[in-house]
Amino acid sequence: SSSAFSRTLSPLNVWALAFGCVIGSGAFLMPGTDFLPKAGPLGTALALGAAALLLLVVVVNYRYMMLRHPMSGGEAAYAHLAFGRRHGFFCAWMLSLAYVTMVPYNATALGVFFRNLLHGGTHAAPHYAVAGGEVCTLEVALALVAVFFFGWLGIRGTRATGMLETVLSLLLVESVAVLAVAALISPSASAANLAPAFAPGGAEPFLPERAPLMGSLAIFAIAPWAFVGFNVVPQVAEEFAFHERKSGPVMAWAILLGLAVYVALTLLTAAVSPDWPAQLAAAKGQAGLAGMPTFHAAEKVLGGAGLVFAGAAALCAVFTGICGFCLAGSRLLYAMGREGDLPAWFGHVHPERGTPSNAILFIVCVAVAGPFFGREALGWILETSAVGAAASYGYASAAAWRLARKDGNRFVAATGAFGTAFSVVFALLLLVPIPALGCHLSPQSYVIFALWLACGAVLRLRRRRLAPAA
Repeated sequence: SSSAFSRTLSPLNVWALAFGCVIGSGAFLMPGTDFLPKAGPLGTALALGAAALLLLVVVVNYRYMMLRHPMSGGEAAYAHLAFGRRHGFFCAWMLSLAYVTMVPYNATALGVFFRNLLHGGTHAAPHYAVAGGEVCTLEVALALVAVFFFGWLGIRGTRATGMLETVLSLLLVESVAVLAVAALISPSASAANLAPAFAPGGAEPFLPERAPLMGSLAIFAIAPWAFVGFNVVPQVAEEFAFHERKSGPVMAWAILLGLAVYVALTLLTAAVSPDWPAQLAAAKGQAGLAGMPTFHAAEKVLGGAGLVFAGAAALCAVFTGICGFCLAGSRLLYAMGREGDLPAWFGHVHPERGTPSNAILFIVCVAVAGPFFGREALGWILETSAVGAAASYGYASAAAWRLARKDGNRFVAATGAFGTAFSVVFALLLLVPIPALGCHLSPQSYVIFALWLACGAVLRLRRRRLAPAA
C-alpha cells in the first residue's frame, strides 16, 4: 500500500531507534534503586536474561505481522486487522500511554544527572514540591530544551533523526563497553564483591524476608517496561529503506544489546564494593555521586574518565529515549488519525518535510507539561506504561496466532500463542497485588490507569457517534 512517508531508514538506523528506546535513563539509575536491592547481581541477570529470551519469541510474531502489514501503527494495526477496530483502538490507546510518557520522563532525568554530578548545584535555582518530590526550575528548563529540540528535529525529517539516533546509540554502546572492560581489569572491582548473588531480605532498603528467586520474579515483572522500545520498529515500517524480513534481526539485536547494557551496569555497580548491600543502603537518599551508585562505581574503576564515559552514556540514553519515543509515538498517533480513531488533524503529514508534524506537536505539548509535575508524579504514570507495553506485546502475538492459523503456519501459531500467554502473565504480575513481589502498581498508578481507560472509552464512544461507519 502507498505511504505518505519517505523510505529513508537503514537497518542500522532502525536498530539504533529500537536500542535507544530500550536503554533509557533507568539503565543508569535502576541498578542502585531496583535491580540490586530487589534481586541482587545474579538475580537481576537471570530475570532480565529470561525476559529477553522470551521477548525474542515475541519478535518472531512482530516480524510475521510486519511482513503481512508493514504500516505505521504497529500492534494497533495488527489488532485491527485480526480482531476488528475496537481492539485496534484499545491497543493503540494503551500503547500511546507507554510511548508518550517516556518522553517527559527521560527528559526529567537530565536534571537528576546534572544535580548529582554537580553536587546539587542546580538547586541554587528556585524549586518547589509536588507529591513529596522536589521540582527545580532549572531542571525543568533543561527538560524543556531537550523536548523542544527533539520535537523540532522530528518535524524537520526522519533522515536527520535516524542519523542522530544512530550516532548516539553507538556512542552509548561504546561508552558502556569501556566501563565494562575497565571493571574487568581494575583492581577496584572484583567478582568476589558480587556476593551475595541474590538480594538479602529483611533490612532496608530491601524487601521483607522471602525466597531469593522472588526478587528475581519482581524484576522479571517489569521487563515489559525495561525492554519497551524494540517494538517501536513496526511504527516506522513505512519508512524502511530495506525489506521487512530484516526487521526480526534488528529487533533481536536491540533486545540482546539492551540486555548486555543492563547487566553490565548492574554488575559494575555491585563489583566495586566488598559489601554492596550495605553500600546501597547507605547511598539511599544521599545527594551527589554517593546517591548514584552506578556513577560512583564508574569513578572507582576509571577515575574522572569513568565519570566522563558514564555521563556520556547516560546523556546518550536520555537523548535517544526522547528522540525515539517522540518519533514512534507520533507515528502511532498519525495512524490513529488516519484510521479515524483520533481527529483527522493527527493524520496530517507536513507537505515539505514528509513527517507527521501535528502528531509530533501534540507529543511535545504533552511532554513539556510533564517536567512541571516532577519525577515522583511522572513515575506513577510510568508504572502504568508497563501495562500498556504488555498489552501491545499480547496483541501482536495474538494477531500473529490468529492469522498464522489461517495461513497454516504452525510455527508462528505456536509462537503467537506463547507470546500471548507470556504477555497476560506480565500484565497480571503488574495489576494483581502480590505483597511478596512488590512489583504491582502503586495506588496512584491504579487510579491513573483507570482514568486513562475511562478517557479512552469516552473518546471511542464520541468518535463512533461522530462517524458511525467507523
